[in-house]
Amino acid sequence: MLAVGLVISGLMEGRRRQIEARAALALEAETERIRSMLLASISHDLRTPLAVMTGASSSLAQGGERLPPEERAALAQSIYGQARDMSEQVAKILQMTRLETGAIPLERDWAALPEIAGSVLARLSDKLARHRLVVEIPAELPLVRVDATLIDQALANLVENAARHTPAGTVVRVRVQHAGSELVVSVEDL
Repeated sequence: MLAVGLVISGLMEGRRRQIEARAALALEAETERIRSMLLASISHDLRTPLAVMTGASSSLAQGGERLPPEERAALAQSIYGQARDMSEQVAKILQMTRLETGAIPLERDWAALPEIAGSVLARLSDKLARHRLVVEIPAELPLVRVDATLIDQALANLVENAARHTPAGTVVRVRVQHAGSELVVSVEDL
């Protein structure tokens, strides 16, 4: 009887290891999928300002003296604005890399998501001015233990991308949903 028990125990342990291995593989595949999507998004976000800067600087270099002063100033302002945006993108990428490698420690504390979202939306109100903003955040949300600065930055990135890459008048919805023991924050352009 003891031998049967040991065999069953061994089989159960082997099955548990198989389940854990499958879960680890699924997590690894999902992580790689998200990483690929992020890389594609970052690539797009860097190529766009680079293309604008290249075109504007080319116009200035090849015929700037023939352009009216206001056009030259507009091209120079465009180059400056795009370079600033690109610099911010690179800084965000570097910070994300430092966070992923553990070089930035998480500073978790209890925070209210409505306050974080409100701060982000107030700060980005000028970028959202051409859009219709819909905010769906329930009043009864519990506090969450997070690094509020990183959540603020992540939400700001999503909102900025929605504002930057959608036409004027597009609805940008910021929503927090309470799904069981998780809070899901989403930014959608509709």
